[in-house]
Amino acid sequence: MIKVGRSFDAKAMLNIFHHYGNIVEVVIPAKRDKGGRRFGFARFDQVKDVRRFGVEL
Repeated sequence: MIKVGRSFDAKAMLNIFHHYGNIVEVVIPAKRDKGGRRFGFARFDQVKDVRRFGVEL
């Protein structure tokens, strides 16, 4: 889960995370968290470098 801004959309998430591996699905719900912030999820089929992925997130 990441925090996303108002202009941030699924295509922007794909562009940011595509180098980590094969993205299966990106979801940015219309609802907001308790603090009023937007959030999103990216689901991967395969991650190229799990260690790098974990450190950089």
